[in-house]
Amino acid sequence: MSDYQPRFSRSADAEPESRLLKPLPNTDEAESPSLLPDEEAAEPEPELTRLSLPALEAGAISAADAPDAPDAPDAPDAISAISADDDQEDALDPDELDVPRKRRWPIVIALVLMAILAAGVFTYLYLSAQAEQREALRNEGYKFLDEAIALIQESDTVVISLDTAIATEVKQDNLGERKIILDRVPTTLDTLSAAVESAQAALDLFASDDDRQLAEHVLSAALNRKEMLLSGEVIITRDIEAMNSVVYFGQAWEIIVNADTEFRATSELSRTGGYRELLEAIERNNALLPYLSRAQEQIELARDAFREADYSTISDYLTLRIESIQLAIEADQAVLDGDIVTLNAKNAEFDLKDAAAVEAAGRIPPDLLSLIVEAYDAATADARVRYDSARANAAEADGYIREYLGVATQTAEHSQL
Repeated sequence: MSDYQPRFSRSADAEPESRLLKPLPNTDEAESPSLLPDEEAAEPEPELTRLSLPALEAGAISAADAPDAPDAPDAPDAISAISADDDQEDALDPDELDVPRKRRWPIVIALVLMAILAAGVFTYLYLSAQAEQREALRNEGYKFLDEAIALIQESDTVVISLDTAIATEVKQDNLGERKIILDRVPTTLDTLSAAVESAQAALDLFASDDDRQLAEHVLSAALNRKEMLLSGEVIITRDIEAMNSVVYFGQAWEIIVNADTEFRATSELSRTGGYRELLEAIERNNALLPYLSRAQEQIELARDAFREADYSTISDYLTLRIESIQLAIEADQAVLDGDIVTLNAKNAEFDLKDAAAVEAAGRIPPDLLSLIVEAYDAATADARVRYDSARANAAEADGYIREYLGVATQTAEHSQL
């Protein structure tokens, strides 16, 4: 250290101190014994005289008290011996050299402790800040989660209505309810899209596994409700289309059945009756033609309402029956006119058309609704698979949310999805 002064330093102005030195004798009272041989005692060394060396006892001088004369030529052996002894006595003790080092250790330790303390404080402040930030993010995440759950509950009004409609038999008198549900689907999808965004925002903010699992289930509840609406919309749409088709087909079939009964009656009237009966048969058959045409129109409406249904057998039958009735009218008119040639020709054509109409009628399934039901099942099969899967997933997500938060969603109160 800069302020440390060696214990054994010499100063040009300081008088050397040594326990080996004796008090300087009075030069006036006695002469200093000479270190030189006797023959040279009469002429003492001028340099030694100038330095006024004190009287020395043999073997009692310290090298530290002797003048430093590295360039002195041919020093006597006694001086060399004395210098060697003094070098050994004047060597620094290692224990004495450690004194300043021991004094530095408390400062070093203090600095290390201060550094450790500062690092600990910094770490604590950093971890505290991180914890506060995580807690703030968690609180913000739960705000998003609360918003998502509220939006899901809002959407459940339509989701539950749709679920009820899908589970209910389709009838003509409940088509209006299904149309109302369809009208509300787009808005509800927007609501659920907002719920998805909020749930995803919460998921992005959460760090703990429990919070993230809750957010994932809320997200699943919203996404699967969207799928329920999308696939359910397809099913409900097919419900309405198929039911409208059934209605039109039912009206057409009623005409077909009535026309068939009437045509059988006029055919019998023509076969057994006379002139007046032929006139009546012609008149009644002429009335059947527009009647059956109306049936054709209803079949076209049924086909337009639900394109997936195949009404070709019905259409074929109607076409053949209308043509056969027209031939029957012409044959009856030929009888009235007495035109045997035309009568025979028309009767032959009638027999062919009537046989074809009967064959076409045979292709109509006994269960008329199977024409629509089979087509409906095929048209909604994929949508029903997706709907059932989404419904099961939504139910699982709802169950987790209810268990975690201890709340009940409208969907859970309605039914076990």
